[in-house]
Amino acid sequence: MKLIMENFRKFINETAEMPAKLYHATYEHLLSSIQTDGLGGDRDIQWDDSQRGVVYLATDPYVAESYAETAEAYEENEDYEIIILEIDTSYLDQSLFQIDRNVIGNDGDTVEYHGVVPPSAVKIMGSL
Repeated sequence: MKLIMENFRKFINETAEMPAKLYHATYEHLLSSIQTDGLGGDRDIQWDDSQRGVVYLATDPYVAESYAETAEAYEENEDYEIIILEIDTSYLDQSLFQIDRNVIGNDGDTVEYHGVVPPSAVKIMGSL
């Protein structure tokens, strides 16, 4: 695990910086809370292998959407509307990023942010 984190940090250093935008998919009924409190913190998780306090982000909005489509909460209630959020990474502490450890063979398409993404960093894109 330590090697994965070191390789991710090396990837970030070699590419000069974190992408300017990352993406997170959520459900419409959660938007008011996100707009008030941001993403992360001590909220309920959507996956058994997710961790509280970790925000999972993708480099592509369609990848983010695919995770929301397969989350247990969505499968139990397909009336949930999936909303894509664009995250401005300039508002985030780059030292709190790690490669998403839940994805085997992850080459950096999804990352973990170990902190709260403030509302000021979140732009609602809508549904795809």
